[in-house]
Amino acid sequence: MSLFSLISGKRMKAFEGIPGPKPAFPLGNLGGFLWDMMIEGKQPWEICAAYGEEFGGLTVIWFGPFMPVLVLNDAELIGEVLVERPRDFYKQVPVSALMPVVTKNNPFVLNGKPWRQAREHDPFSADWFPDWLASRAPVIAEYAAERAEALAQAGQVDLMKTFQKLTFDIFSMAVFGRELPRGRYRDFIRMANSGSLRIKTSLPRLPPPLNPFFYLSRARWQGFFQELVDEARVNPDPKATDLVQVTLRQGTPLTGKQLALAMGNIYFGGAFSAASAMVTNLYLLSQDDTALKKVREQLDPMMKEPLTNEALTSCDELDRALWESLRLLAPVPFYGRNSVRGCEVKLGDRMVPSNTTIFISNWRLQRDGGYWADGLSYRPQRWDGDTMETNPIGSGWFFPFGRGERMCMGRFFAMLTMKASLAAFWSKLDVKITGAYKQGYYFGVMMPRGLKAVFSKR
Repeated sequence: MSLFSLISGKRMKAFEGIPGPKPAFPLGNLGGFLWDMMIEGKQPWEICAAYGEEFGGLTVIWFGPFMPVLVLNDAELIGEVLVERPRDFYKQVPVSALMPVVTKNNPFVLNGKPWRQAREHDPFSADWFPDWLASRAPVIAEYAAERAEALAQAGQVDLMKTFQKLTFDIFSMAVFGRELPRGRYRDFIRMANSGSLRIKTSLPRLPPPLNPFFYLSRARWQGFFQELVDEARVNPDPKATDLVQVTLRQGTPLTGKQLALAMGNIYFGGAFSAASAMVTNLYLLSQDDTALKKVREQLDPMMKEPLTNEALTSCDELDRALWESLRLLAPVPFYGRNSVRGCEVKLGDRMVPSNTTIFISNWRLQRDGGYWADGLSYRPQRWDGDTMETNPIGSGWFFPFGRGERMCMGRFFAMLTMKASLAAFWSKLDVKITGAYKQGYYFGVMMPRGLKAVFSKR
């Protein structure tokens, strides 16, 4: 018997029969996991996908002798956790890491009844929200077109950094009808940097940030949105279309402070993942002349007039190109859950001990050649009507925004933002991209790195 088994024997019995790499004292499989990340340059979702290739849909690994981790690469098992019995599982990682950044009223970091209440009361869940969102399509497209004109004069740019700031500004135009002061973007990035470092520690419990500048940035950030809410309450405008005024006009159970925090949390909830998805689309579609030609053939006539939501919805070639980007290089390819505390829970044909950590990734499933023909290639035309109907967003083999009741509530806003922005860029610009596409991990998002781009007018 190994020393690791001697120490962890009782715990290991609960996972008997589940395949996985052999743990070694004292770190179990954590040393190998960190080696793959830090030396081999692999990302967590790639490591989890490799476990699936070697050991199957259910794998057990050990982060030290006292922390077993189940890795899921099976669509049905993932469905049990996220769709069929989500109340048997809860979110622990990265809750502690993000709590100081996104604030405790954010549905992303809550569980149980508080999560359900926060989600129900959020403006993105309101019955009037779809109509408001549809009205944002021309706003986003017009602003993106203006920025496209500027990029055509900018020379070579870092693609991810450029679109990170651009997406922040597009969110601001969509939600508030104006750009935020540049200082607020600096505060946003400082807070996100802190949250990203905390996520990468992989610890379930973390102390508050020690950097005093983090708290200064957070105070300015939250104070800014509180001022917006206070001003809208004092001076309501029946014709205003920004989300704060519309939310107050329609009525909300949120207090002024809660509404202010919800407005600020929109950026943390989607700005990085939307930027990642758009950069990936630019990178992939620029290399597929046939698909790009089809996209532009649909876009060019409709972009001669102010873009409407109805016209944007009809652009199925852009849908195919974007969905395929989300499938092949998902911006959020890694999720964490824990089985509930206090009792065993069923998973597949076995019982899982209380508070067991579970890693879930869509990486292998969305790229699996046994399900997707030529799954590692970018092929927008695979998304014909039958494929879209069989694999809607949030289904077993395609869940870039998660699955089940905790599926990202901002997905409709994100999709509209990405599609309207890309419509403006692809209709106006050609792009020459150089450098190697490298995956980074930032604020829980897969961030493309290493790409430079030169934009020019068509």
